[in-house]
Amino acid sequence: SHMPVPVTCDAVRNKCREMLTAALQTDHDHVAIGADCERLSAQIEECIFRDVGNTDMKYKNRVRSRISNLKDAKNPDLRRNVLCGAITPQQIAVMTSEEMASDELKEIRKAMT
Repeated sequence: SHMPVPVTCDAVRNKCREMLTAALQTDHDHVAIGADCERLSAQIEECIFRDVGNTDMKYKNRVRSRISNLKDAKNPDLRRNVLCGAITPQQIAVMTSEEMASDELKEIRKAMT
């Protein structure tokens, strides 16, 4: 994706980008894929910020849920799909927890309802 990396001077936003970068670097999948995690995390954060419009609770919760899903050891496919571009920054920014969850998890949730 040739989106320019959006620069921000906002401390909250920069912290969120750092945490997203760390989440994308889980298990070092990014090395084999050759992904630029800092660039990707900046794009993801920018999309979340644009969608929410501020850095209040909704924004923080959205960032937090992306981080926990990207770090999820049971769901490496989500992270790999984001790293290789199969899931765009725009998509991961607005996906629901159910959409991010692994297929296995989806099956379990379906069985429970």
